[in-house]
Amino acid sequence: MKARGSGFLLTLLLALAAACPLSAAETLDQLIAGAKKEPEMTFIAGASVFGGPRALSEIEAAFNKKFSLNARLRFAAGPEMNAVAARVITELRSGAKSSTDIYHGSQSHFSLLHQEKALEQVNWSGVFPWISKPMEIFPNEGVLIFTSLRGIIYNSNLIPKDKTPKTYEDLVDPRLSPAWETGDPAIRLLVGRAVNDLE
Repeated sequence: MKARGSGFLLTLLLALAAACPLSAAETLDQLIAGAKKEPEMTFIAGASVFGGPRALSEIEAAFNKKFSLNARLRFAAGPEMNAVAARVITELRSGAKSSTDIYHGSQSHFSLLHQEKALEQVNWSGVFPWISKPMEIFPNEGVLIFTSLRGIIYNSNLIPKDKTPKTYEDLVDPRLSPAWETGDPAIRLLVGRAVNDLE
């Protein structure tokens, strides 16, 4: 059995597939009707994927509100994306059922899963009205829902423009350490975006 590909927010929505197989659902309403029969949905992912319990509870509330559900979203720390992709491929090659229904990974993971023909065909834009064909990484196999820009963000009130780091060595300058964000702002941004998208 093949895995279905998705992205961050779509991963949450596709948990609905636990009650109604995504490939069998022709409409979002059919998927939601099946999900109403499920009291909880479990996500197994790397520990930092959803940003912790507080972020997951925010997503759960928005998810339930958006789709008129009363489901509990549970998180269980598990293997990271590389390990899951490798497992899906190994299971496919051995003829075993996939141990995951939904896969959340990067474009490089999807490329490998596509080459191995490990992704199930799903009419993403037909089932989900907010998904357009150009959003599909490989038609009917996966959906690109965000890209990640790499860069350095700093507080210009704490670091004057003339002291802005210009090299990697500047980044470890102990005089700048109190000014750097110690959390992962990318996770907060994604969680905030997911909640906004659900509302």
